[in-house]
Amino acid sequence: MNFKNTPHMRAERERFNGLYASLSSGGQIMYAGTLLARAAKLFPTNIALLYEDQSISYRELFSRASSLSRLLRSHNVKP
Repeated sequence: MNFKNTPHMRAERERFNGLYASLSSGGQIMYAGTLLARAAKLFPTNIALLYEDQSISYRELFSRASSLSRLLRSHNVKP
């Protein structure tokens, strides 16, 4: 993946920073799971991850992360 400072990458950073600001709680520290849950609720069909020609929505990412979390807890995996 090319991380050069291209106009496209700058635009993507700005989009991400705007999304983060809209999800955050007034400067409070938020866990990734909380941010993901909020993004899935507010922007369920927006693209959360993109790799080559594959993408996944916030709804699907949250669903997969929740499934993995339940599986790990069922095996007594702790944070």
